[in-house]
Amino acid sequence: MRSTGPHTRFRAVHVGGTNGKGSVCGADRTHAARGGLRTGLTTSPHLVDFRERIRIAGRWLGEDELEARLDHIQGLEAARGRTFFEIATVLGFDALARHRVEWAVVEVGLGGRLDATNVLDPRWRRSRRSGSTTPRSWGTTWRRSRARRRGS
Repeated sequence: MRSTGPHTRFRAVHVGGTNGKGSVCGADRTHAARGGLRTGLTTSPHLVDFRERIRIAGRWLGEDELEARLDHIQGLEAARGRTFFEIATVLGFDALARHRVEWAVVEVGLGGRLDATNVLDPRWRRSRRSGSTTPRSWGTTWRRSRARRRGS
């Protein structure tokens, strides 16, 4: 885990697993918002519009803000050679920090120990039970597979 950066400026729950992540993320965000917290949500993939991936207080990030922050992030030396998902993750964490969310719900991407979202030090990790899509190299038991998906 990196100790500096936008991902250190909000509390988070990290949600992974094979099926049902979107439902869990939505429910977690709703519960936190009903509790009076300013919330953020990052998910992947998007269905129609990239802005679906980053939500602040239940609303998509504005198009102008998204474009300006993406231009800024892509211009950074550290962004060179990064994958689409790594840039999208930084963009989401940047938005959560800039909007001063108190509670973020972050859905993992590909999952596993190399997932870009693993830079988080979340308050909670939630894992949906792994299904038959789990790669064999992650282990043959549910516990081993779950540990790999969680980034262990």
